[in-house]
Amino acid sequence: MKEIKFRAWYKHSKKMLEIIQINFIDNYLDYSDVNSENGIKRLLLKEVELMQFTNTYDDDKTEICEGDILFYDTDDGFRIGEIFSDSVFSGFRLCPRISYEFSFEDDEYNDKDTIEFVKKYNPEHKNFIIIGNKYENPELLEVVE
Repeated sequence: MKEIKFRAWYKHSKKMLEIIQINFIDNYLDYSDVNSENGIKRLLLKEVELMQFTNTYDDDKTEICEGDILFYDTDDGFRIGEIFSDSVFSGFRLCPRISYEFSFEDDEYNDKDTIEFVKKYNPEHKNFIIIGNKYENPELLEVVE
């Protein structure tokens, strides 16, 4: 059974929120906040960007959501891609944004910047891993702009 879950990026405070419930009729959501009196706060939907869970996980068993940025291995190196909602196919797709020729075994392809990037974001040499999201880590996608 498909699990329907969301998380939200609060535009004003630039923080990711853990959603408790969403009311699409009255256009608000409740989210978890340990600093509030009852542990719950409310925001209007226009104040956030919703990101739906894709019902898939990366190599660390972390939930992959719309807007996540993934590092993934290919036959000729690795790529960085962003998860998008795809209304044509009523699902999600991984859109490659950056490609690097890279080999964990062969230094011929590996320049210093690429090696540092891989050490920082994929030190355990995993094949498919979330390295951030487009709101908290936009710099991961700036290379292609």
